[in-house]
Amino acid sequence: LKNVKMISKSDGSGFEPAEIEIIPIIDQMKERLERSYPGDIQLLIDKFDVDSPRILADKDIKIVMEKLLDNAIKVQSTSSKWVKINLISGQDGMIRRIEVEDKGPGINDEMKRDLFQRKLRIGEKMLTGLGLTVVKMIVDAHGWNIWIEDRVEGSTESGARFVIEIGKSDSK
Repeated sequence: LKNVKMISKSDGSGFEPAEIEIIPIIDQMKERLERSYPGDIQLLIDKFDVDSPRILADKDIKIVMEKLLDNAIKVQSTSSKWVKINLISGQDGMIRRIEVEDKGPGINDEMKRDLFQRKLRIGEKMLTGLGLTVVKMIVDAHGWNIWIEDRVEGSTESGARFVIEIGKSDSK
């Protein structure tokens, strides 16, 4: 139901960007993940020598991070889960790019194109999860871009990397 409400308000109305420190948001998500999923969760954060990376975003950035981290954990079948977040900032400490990587089964190129759609058909199976659709809508409302890459270049079986580019540019 929460996802449906997010989709219904995805027109950008009520969008109130502010400068937000993202590390406390990630720490909060990590605590929730550790309570929600059994096993060991290794969450690495690379801030690239920026002490307190900030992002100009609406409060919905929390939902974006929650959905991406949830998905990164869910796709991994082992009891030990590995997720890496890369926060690439400019000299001003403002985040320009967010990358969320996992060591799950990876995503083939055909699925990468369709993964943000409201319904995704894989063979005879219809997946209807709305989490990534919500992520895409929030990212779009901010004027950002999101795409999926192989965590290991050229290997669709070695995990995925979700990339959010802050600011306007051509979509991948």
